Amino acid sequence: MSVFNDGIWFKCGLRQTTDIVAALQRRCHRLWILMPMLVLLLCVGCGPSDDDDNGGGSSSADGDIQVSWSVDCTEQENLNVVFELYAPDNTYLGHSKTWSCSQGSETILNAAAGEDRSLLLLVEDENGQVLYRGLKTGVDVVKGSVVTVDTITAYPFVTDLKAPADATESNALPRLDWDYVRAAVRYTVSIAADEGFETLVLQESLAGPPFTPTGLAPNTTYYWKVSCVDIFATQGADSDTWSFTITSPEVTITFPSDGETFSEYYEIYFTGEAYDDVDGALTETSLVWTSSLDGDLGYGGFLELFGLSIGSHEITLTATNNQGFSGSDSITIEVTAEE
Repeated sequence: MSVFNDGIWFKCGLRQTTDIVAALQRRCHRLWILMPMLVLLLCVGCGPSDDDDNGGGSSSADGDIQVSWSVDCTEQENLNVVFELYAPDNTYLGHSKTWSCSQGSETILNAAAGEDRSLLLLVEDENGQVLYRGLKTGVDVVKGSVVTVDTITAYPFVTDLKAPADATESNALPRLDWDYVRAAVRYTVSIAADEGFETLVLQESLAGPPFTPTGLAPNTTYYWKVSCVDIFATQGADSDTWSFTITSPEVTITFPSDGETFSEYYEIYFTGEAYDDVDGALTETSLVWTSSLDGDLGYGGFLELFGLSIGSHEITLTATNNQGFSGSDSITIEVTAEE
């Protein structure tokens, strides 16, 4: 026997009749006994369901929060707002639905009940990057009730780079500096060898500026950016990307001139100079002379040599600053046999 109810009839293995009550009494009297049980089974679980934290009405274990926010939603198109709820020990409890920034107010449904909650306001761009951040602490969420909190103001959560200026060239390691940001407890500094940050060279989590990176190579252009992190580990959007180039010390051989010829017994004087942005003029052991034929020749800004090997020499003066960056200059001289 099957029961089908489309609001027109019951069919119980009988021929169709319009007198439903009579038919049930004659042939389906057992159905009257089973009907209350069937109705009870169908109604199990028909009560209000627990949706997500912004679904239907509050469950008995949750409460609602009436919120409003203050932020310039016209500064950028397609800004969205989302709220996150945290326990007193900063344990994450859940988040709201995402609303358009321009709405200005909403109701968070089914928030986890409890005292002294923290309500974090995040204003994101269309890619989910956090541009603004606000916080309301001491929120008591009451089971089955609606609590209204004061308007939460969102502040910028993206830093601005300060120094060195974009596209700076220097033969010294840069001292990276940026602005402090309200509510940021850490800053993530990223340095890469390409503007898309696919070749990440260095990434550091710091309490604040400034920062001087190490392990960088001379004659290389690097790109850097900074993002903010709050006490809930919320990462803000990246700052603008700037670049800097580490150059080598400037080195010049002042004598002899490139291409000169000397007799094998001629006493040859070599002079040179080097300059560094940090150390200024480099002297003494910072300057090293070498020959492609005779190897190491000596050091300093002035060198007097006698008896170089006969043949063509590539003479190189290499200068190294106190950060280990080196630059060089080379000339070619010819040493001929005495006739």
